[in-house]
Amino acid sequence: MMIHLTLYEISEIVIGLSFLWVSVYLLSKNPTSLLSQIAFLFLFGVGFVMINDPILLQSSNLREYIIWQKITDWPLFFSPVLYYHASVLTSGKMSKAGKLLIIAGYCLAILFYTMDIHGGLILRENIIRWTNYRRFDGFAAGPFLIPSVSAVCLYTALGSSNFIMGMKQNFLKYFMPAMGGVVYFLTAVLVMVSYYVRIAQVDFFFSLGMASGAFLFLFSLVRYHLFSPSEKVFDRSFTYKSISMILIILLYLAGFTIAKLPMSFEALVLLIITLTLILFTHSFYDWLSTFINDFLYNPSAGFSVVNDQEIYLVLRNYHTPERLEESALLRLNILKSKTDQEEKMPPVDALRSIISDAINYFKPEDEPHRRTKKNLKYQLLKMLVFDEAEEGQILWELGFEEYPVKIMAQERKYRSPLFETKSPSDYTYTSRNAFIALKKEAIHDITWRISYLEKLAKKKR
Repeated sequence: MMIHLTLYEISEIVIGLSFLWVSVYLLSKNPTSLLSQIAFLFLFGVGFVMINDPILLQSSNLREYIIWQKITDWPLFFSPVLYYHASVLTSGKMSKAGKLLIIAGYCLAILFYTMDIHGGLILRENIIRWTNYRRFDGFAAGPFLIPSVSAVCLYTALGSSNFIMGMKQNFLKYFMPAMGGVVYFLTAVLVMVSYYVRIAQVDFFFSLGMASGAFLFLFSLVRYHLFSPSEKVFDRSFTYKSISMILIILLYLAGFTIAKLPMSFEALVLLIITLTLILFTHSFYDWLSTFINDFLYNPSAGFSVVNDQEIYLVLRNYHTPERLEESALLRLNILKSKTDQEEKMPPVDALRSIISDAINYFKPEDEPHRRTKKNLKYQLLKMLVFDEAEEGQILWELGFEEYPVKIMAQERKYRSPLFETKSPSDYTYTSRNAFIALKKEAIHDITWRISYLEKLAKKKR
């Protein structure tokens, strides 16, 4: 069976991928933050429902529809608990009762989703109420539909009440997520009622409610950094990347409709999976490369809490304070020990101080003029950061090949490199590839040092 994507289905996919994109972007900035992890799961769950709804509606038979419905149902049970969990973490008041409610909520979500997978308990898939099973309320209600929706409403109401209480401190910051909870509460009630009383276009109102509630969260997330550990996560680059991502995906999907290109059900599934993986790969590329470097250079040190790209950007912008103000490293706990001092060192100055200390930590104590690997890495960092040297300068001074053409043409008129290879005991690799590998390793050394200090700071809290 060949299918065509409608404008409504394209909108669902784009909106769902937008939620997914923000969730992945947030988590990629600080994967070790519990608040980031909870916000990621919540937004990813909502986006997952949205991007898979077109697949559900395009199912070719009843069996295929039921399978995809069960695959896409998990966020409906877990998202309310994640919403409540996020509200507790945001308020900073984690009581024993709150912990018990969170644990109970996740247990209930697992229980109800298990019932949903089993079939016949939440919905009676063997009883079709309407001639078109693709309707949102096409199946008959099961014996545990009301208890499951009641749990959803309970945790949504608890989370919303926490955010409403937070409005006393900052009305604008907490108003949006509070209203998001209200929207989800009303949507859950509407869906439950639709299984007993026929409501026209309930599937549209469900999608509208899911999207509206998530957008309310996104506004507070991006505008007021509600669920983020730092106010430097959603900067100008995020805005440009998001707009570009949405336009590219929208134009790509719209091309199928404009060109009237038919596709099969399998092709639609593959298309959405591919787009999802692209968003994941793009946002987590820096962390993936850092994870690989952890294994290559220092496998016993554990997982880094910052990534190599973040470190490199700080090194390159060491003398550009306005760019350092946008650094994701300003989230680090080790900065607080310097910014909380009596002198109250500004965050950017504290970051520069930590980077400087980290570079000097690797300064060789013996034979600083020998061409050893350790010394070359230190000199590379020193020239890159403190001297603002360009790559050609560093290549020349450290005795690597492939110097700039101007230097090569007048090589005899100038002094020799500071670290020229003169002895078999020197570090003999001089190719450009060797330089690139050495540079990556040197940057990762700083990543390791900052990560180590950050882990120590977290233990002291």
